[in-house]
Amino acid sequence: MRSSLRAEIAGVTVYFDSIKALDNVKLKINRNEFVGLIGPNGSGKTTLLRCIYKYVKPKLGAIYIEGRDLKDIGLKELSRLIASVPTEIPERFNLTVSDIVLMGRTPFISSWWEDRKSLIKAEEAMRILDVLHLSNRKFSELSSGEKQRVLIAKALAQEPKMLLVDEPTAHLDIKHQLSIMELLKRIARSNISVLAATHDLNLAARYCDKLVLLKKGRVISVGAPEEVLSPELIAEVYEIKVKVRRDDKDGRIFVIPLSPR
Repeated sequence: MRSSLRAEIAGVTVYFDSIKALDNVKLKINRNEFVGLIGPNGSGKTTLLRCIYKYVKPKLGAIYIEGRDLKDIGLKELSRLIASVPTEIPERFNLTVSDIVLMGRTPFISSWWEDRKSLIKAEEAMRILDVLHLSNRKFSELSSGEKQRVLIAKALAQEPKMLLVDEPTAHLDIKHQLSIMELLKRIARSNISVLAATHDLNLAARYCDKLVLLKKGRVISVGAPEEVLSPELIAEVYEIKVKVRRDDKDGRIFVIPLSPR
C-alpha cells in the first residue's frame, strides 16, 4: 500500500511584484492528516497550494516533501506524489467524464487509450466517487456537485500520496458540501494526506484534523479546530464578532457570526 506524504513548509515567502502574498509561512503536514487552510480573501490560501504544486516559486524559504527539497523534484515525479484538484476545467474541451478522469493517468503513461491499468484505475476512481454511471456524459453537462466529484476522481486516478484541494465546497448546496467533505475525510484516512483551502469555518471545524489560520500571507494560528477557532482569533483575522459553541452530542464546535467588529 502506498503511504501518504509528510510535507514541511519552511519559511516560505512569496511576492507578486511588490505585494507580499506569503510571509515566512511555516507548517508541517503529517501523514493521513486532513488539514484545512482558512482565512479571509487574499490571505494566501491558494498561493500556498500553488507553491506546493510548483505553480508558484517562493522568493524565500523551502518546501520539503518527505525530507526532499521540492526544487529537486521534477514535475513528472511530483505529479506521481501530489495531485491538485482544479477549480474548473475549460468547457471548450468538451470532454466526457471518462476522458477527464483518464487525464489523471498522464504521469504514468504516454498513450492512456492503450493502457489497461489506467482504464482500471480510472474506473475504480469513478466508482469510489459514485460517478461511474456518468462516464459517457459530457463534463459540461454536469451539475456543480457532479463536476466536483469527477475532478476528485481524476485526482484519485493519479494515485497520489497527497491531495491539494482549493475551495472543495464552492457553489454546492448543503447536502453536497457535506458529501464532499465526508469524502475528503475518508480519503485522508485511506493513506492520502489532504490539504484543502476553504472559507467555511464550520465545515472545517467538523471535518479537519488541523486548521491553519492565515491573514495577509502570515500564519496566525495552527492547531486543532477548537484551538484555532476562538472568538478572539476570529475577531482578529476576520474582523467580526462571533460566538463559538460546542455540540452537546458529538462535541464538535461551531461558529455563529454576530456582527462586524
